[in-house]
Amino acid sequence: MALESWLLLEPRPQILLIVDHPSTEKLAQEYGVEFTPCLEFSPRGVPLLSSVFREAQRLAKYKVMAYVNADILLPNKLGKVIEKVKEKWKRFMIVSAPTIIDYTRLHISLGYEQEAMKHAIFHPIHTGADLFIYTKGIFTDIPPIRLGRYYWDHWLLSYPLIYGVPVIDATPYLPIFHPYDKTSSQCNQTGFFERFPLEHKLDAEDNLRLIGYWFLSSREQLPYYIDSTGQLHSRLKGGMWKLQVKFMLKYTLHSLIKGQRPLREKINPLYWITRRA
Repeated sequence: MALESWLLLEPRPQILLIVDHPSTEKLAQEYGVEFTPCLEFSPRGVPLLSSVFREAQRLAKYKVMAYVNADILLPNKLGKVIEKVKEKWKRFMIVSAPTIIDYTRLHISLGYEQEAMKHAIFHPIHTGADLFIYTKGIFTDIPPIRLGRYYWDHWLLSYPLIYGVPVIDATPYLPIFHPYDKTSSQCNQTGFFERFPLEHKLDAEDNLRLIGYWFLSSREQLPYYIDSTGQLHSRLKGGMWKLQVKFMLKYTLHSLIKGQRPLREKINPLYWITRRA
């Protein structure tokens, strides 16, 4: 279903599936898209973000790239949003968080977005993102973050700010959709997922050790956003350079104490919250 929505995008993008599932290569051939296996994994078998982005960078044909989770449906106006942002900046990143929808009554075709919103289970409330559109070459030094575990997306939100790259939250204007069966036993009355298993929490601990509490950002902290009418707004109270210096200091601070576990445990409350969850 997600892949069908990607194929409706205009102009037609290069679609590259980077996964470790054996049936995906056959699916890629069926839909006429590219496939490459994920090359590196954590000790618990989770794909590494660094491996996925490095392989995508190597194979990408265009200057603007996008990472999106494989179960996310994309809206047709994605290309228009990219062109709008390109008019203002040469280097940028656009992000969006998903609306959870009941897919059992949804048919993917041009203009499906309005129908999808009618079947929304709940709208974006978490602080991360599932879609990252960025200019090629921004992500050059990615630690071995566990993909799909807590904090991976928060790192992606923060990293471009070190280099003064504008990051724009387009969630209100560019809705993306996470299909989910509302009748599933894994979805409770409010639509939230069941608690993650222990392995996920251990991976989250690993991610937090790699990233550092100070380096976590949320969409609400990003310097720019696009409202529901398509207007671009700034949240900056000073120049972009001030935000860049702030994140450079955060990154440097974490690099200095990285590996100093006792110190990190004393001053990082999220580390203990994750351990005890």
